[in-house]
Amino acid sequence: MSINISKIIYTWFQDASILKICLTVATAVAACWTAEVFAIVHFVDNKEVLPQVIITALGTTAALASLIVAAIGVLVSSRRQRRHETVKAYAAWSEGTMDKFKCLTSHLDSKVPLDSERVKWILTPNSAPEGTLSDLLKSNSVEEALEIGRSIRYILNGLERLAVGTYEGFYDQSTLKQLAGSLIVKIYDRNKEYVEAVQHGAYTGKPASRTYETLQWLAEDFRRQFELEKRIAEGRERRVSSRRS
Repeated sequence: MSINISKIIYTWFQDASILKICLTVATAVAACWTAEVFAIVHFVDNKEVLPQVIITALGTTAALASLIVAAIGVLVSSRRQRRHETVKAYAAWSEGTMDKFKCLTSHLDSKVPLDSERVKWILTPNSAPEGTLSDLLKSNSVEEALEIGRSIRYILNGLERLAVGTYEGFYDQSTLKQLAGSLIVKIYDRNKEYVEAVQHGAYTGKPASRTYETLQWLAEDFRRQFELEKRIAEGRERRVSSRRS
């Protein structure tokens, strides 16, 4: 399997702290200077030009380091802007979905994931037997059931846009995780049956396999991060407990 070195480096710069980046650059420059001086001293025969060669080499490395520092400055500004845009985008989604969440809360139990039967009648309320909509969706009409579906789509579509923006690098994933990581996982889990039904065309006969696939990626990625953080915290607690005992 081929390794995309440029992507690895880019991701590292995006995720590393500013202090870590600066220390890494400073260490790299110092290593380059040491290697240059060593090479020049051992391979330049004319000792009279040795000081000038060393000064020139060190100056070239310093100039390169300056370019790197300038690039870091651009990166820092870019990261700050991405975080700002992430907060704005999430705030817009949160404010724009308040009424949709109210609609769902009045018809569905927010603590219970959607099951296949409810998903079926949310997607095809017109064919529901009499009494089904009122029993399963607390709905008095087909229009109310359709509004439930519209609310779910509005919420998921907004999260899908956030996920795509994050995947493409327009939004900052760590910022979004802090703002709403657990909420995104919870919403995805609650609507997973609905998402899979839409993707496979269940009940409608119109599959859309790529619908919400980026939201799936984001929710699962956040889940893995939370599980890893939990394991690390538990391991730290065990080590502390063992030391005390």
